[in-house]
Amino acid sequence: MKKVEAGDLESYVSLAECYWNGDGVKKSKTKAKELLDEGAQKGSGECAYRLGMLYEKGLTVEQNYETARSYFMLAARNHHPAGTYKLAYYYQYGYGIKPKHLAIKSKLSCCLLFSLRGSICIQVQCVVI
Repeated sequence: MKKVEAGDLESYVSLAECYWNGDGVKKSKTKAKELLDEGAQKGSGECAYRLGMLYEKGLTVEQNYETARSYFMLAARNHHPAGTYKLAYYYQYGYGIKPKHLAIKSKLSCCLLFSLRGSICIQVQCVVI
């Protein structure tokens, strides 16, 4: 708890896991989600990725692909590889994408997938949605 209060981003994930599973603390999935959200807002890609997974699967929250996509985008912005992959997947297959943004989806997913492989993506304008 002291590391979380000090702002250690990895501690948000660890403490959230403790609350999720009831390891050493009273089990509270709500508290776990709150910790993940706080960590994500402070820059933890892992917290953002895990929140995206909660919304994708509908665990303790209503399933919502748009919200999941926004958390995967936050994870990708914080250089989280799995979050970047999930974001590319969402754009490739149109999950959580508004119809007016479908035109950029394949270019963005290609750009994101290439960035995971260390390649340089040129001539693609990535738009923050």
